[in-house]
Amino acid sequence: ERLAGNNRYLTNLEILIAAGMDSDALLVATGNNFADSLSASASGKAILLVKDALTDAQAAFIKENSDNRFYILGGTAAVTSAVEKQLKQYVKPTRLAGGNRHETSTMIASEFFSEPEIAVFAYSKNFPDGLCAGPLAYIMKAPLILTAPGSTAQAEAYIRSSGSELGVVCGGTGLISDKDMLKIYTN
Repeated sequence: ERLAGNNRYLTNLEILIAAGMDSDALLVATGNNFADSLSASASGKAILLVKDALTDAQAAFIKENSDNRFYILGGTAAVTSAVEKQLKQYVKPTRLAGGNRHETSTMIASEFFSEPEIAVFAYSKNFPDGLCAGPLAYIMKAPLILTAPGSTAQAEAYIRSSGSELGVVCGGTGLISDKDMLKIYTN
């Protein structure tokens, strides 16, 4: 069976419809960038990709699932105010947005993972390792934290506040160094 639409947004919608909404929340993320949806992939929640406005088909899907909690992932540069306004016609969304992708990643982790024993880390500036890490994190009941050299402050703060003592780094030391991981877990 092929699940496909004329573009990524319609394909996403076909996948959501085929999978069924057994999740208690629907996460709304930009389809123009990967970071926020990548961070959310570990949650196991359904993710609706949007552009600058909801399509009629997306609006219908939201109406059909309006009894779920809705989250907007990222700031208005990711999911526009126009999309938020459209969503508010049907539901009361909560926006999880930090000052950058690293902070948004830890906000997503804080929202969906209460006191995780372990955290999974992936490089924030491209998607391949994180794409593979999302299902691993989900199986481990762990958040997927995006980080990069020189941008570990949010990951450090999250680890301190969550109490997570173990970490799995996905990718080589050229992307996330052992030194950075030690800094995240010892600060």
